[in-house]
Amino acid sequence: MRAFVLLLCAIASGVGCVHRVSSGSDRVFEYSHVAFSGSATIESPPNGESKLVVFARLRNLTDTTIMVESSVSDCEPPIVFVNTVTNHRFVWGHVAWRRQHVPVAPPLSVVCVGTDLIVTLRPRGDGELGRQGYPVRMIRGDSIPAGRYVIGIPVHIDRWENGFVRDDTLRIWSQPSVLP
Repeated sequence: MRAFVLLLCAIASGVGCVHRVSSGSDRVFEYSHVAFSGSATIESPPNGESKLVVFARLRNLTDTTIMVESSVSDCEPPIVFVNTVTNHRFVWGHVAWRRQHVPVAPPLSVVCVGTDLIVTLRPRGDGELGRQGYPVRMIRGDSIPAGRYVIGIPVHIDRWENGFVRDDTLRIWSQPSVLP
């Protein structure tokens, strides 16, 4: 079985590739035989702190196995928030936040997937990449107001094609989510 290899590492930048965006509200990007869609949810445990969890969903569009590798820490790329009412953009990143607040901030519950992770997508199979989870109070701080946002999850792709590496960057957008 022939396997395609995509090397993915999340970084911050705009879309730098040719891709197809599906019509409708599902916000799916198709690129190199993989469909990408963003997921953003607020998890609110009964006795805990609300947390924003974001990641990219992947779907193999072929009848062959595709391997996807994340080669950069998911904590590195800033996340982009676009208010659905005002269209105002906010950029927030965990690394920049830590530089400003540690050592004055208490430890927070943060989830970042590490580097060099491989996701194998079976033929027509699904997977996920770039999972990040942050307390809402950490993101909101004093600059991002509560509201309804679409959230951009940046994903950088190094694709091997005919013996050459091609770098492309996608911003995978979520469905609108309410940031309390």
